[in-house]
Amino acid sequence: APIFDAHYSSDREKMFFHSSSFTANAIACAAANANLRIWREEPVMERIETIAKRHRAFATRMERKTNILATRQCGTILALEIDDASGDYMSALGPQLLAFFRERDVLLRPLGNMVYIMPPYCIGEQELTKIYDVIRCEHGFLVVFYNKNGIP
Repeated sequence: APIFDAHYSSDREKMFFHSSSFTANAIACAAANANLRIWREEPVMERIETIAKRHRAFATRMERKTNILATRQCGTILALEIDDASGDYMSALGPQLLAFFRERDVLLRPLGNMVYIMPPYCIGEQELTKIYDVIRCEHGFLVVFYNKNGIP
């Protein structure tokens, strides 16, 4: 309780006056407690390591594709930059890809020509494989999307 002790005082100069911003929300407190329990009782770090490892393997495969300009990864976040004429955040490719993913029951949020995979730590192996399958060139959006839209 070092934070509590640092501010527990009758001396107004030591009081923490913003405490009301962080109290009295029973739902938020219950969610925070449930989250802390999950981190204590479940193998969350192992799940994170598994996701990061699978992302690295997928990124390596995708880097060999001609319509992938670059891949970037930070932990469990993987970004794929797709070759697109406009090649920027405002690319029309983003909304088209969003619709493509939704039609296949995959929740991804492309931003322009960038596709980000940011799975929750509780994602299952089959669910992550489905995301990769939908994205993968041989079976997924790159071939289907590009052929459908007449993009060479």
